[in-house]
Parts: sequence; C-alpha cells; structure tokens
Amino acid sequence: MDTPPPPPVEPPPPPTIHNHRSLITGFVVAALLWSPAIITKPEIQVPFLLFNCIVLPVIAIVVSIIPHTRRFGLGLLLACGLGWLILGAICGGVFK
Repeated sequence: MDTPPPPPVEPPPPPTIHNHRSLITGFVVAALLWSPAIITKPEIQVPFLLFNCIVLPVIAIVVSIIPHTRRFGLGLLLACGLGWLILGAICGGVFK
C-alpha cells in the first residue's frame, strides 16, 4: 500500500507591522489647520473657524472612508475632535 506523501506545510505569513506614520501625519496636518483659528486675533478667526468646524470634518470623513488613506483620515478626525474640545474650552472660559 503506497500512501501519497503529505502535502508540504506552508509557513504562516509574517506578522504585519502597523505603521502609524500616516495617522500622525494626518493629526499634524489638521493641528496646523486648527492653529490659526486658535492663535490669531479674534477679528480674523472667523474664516478659519468656519473652515475647521464645517469643511475639515467632512474632508476627514471622506478621506477616512477610502481604504488607502484611512489612517490619514482618522488622524484628521482625531485633530478635529481635539480642536472642537479646545474651542469649547475657549468659549467656556477655561482659557482666556
């Protein structure tokens, strides 16, 4: 009785290394977009606040839906949320 040899065992794929560079890059880009709205004089903050409060989160959501740019979009959303928290603290009187 000849039994066929067992099939060769393939090694498991190597573990994936998660690169957080795009997440950090998205956070830094959005933080740089939020900085003029927080640092500048109140007279010129309105266009920056309108862009950062309305347009930037929409852009971040669209970018985070695309699989290739998902981490970058999540970094943008993270910084948008942090910007909203800082803006709420400024409006609430925590920061003067």
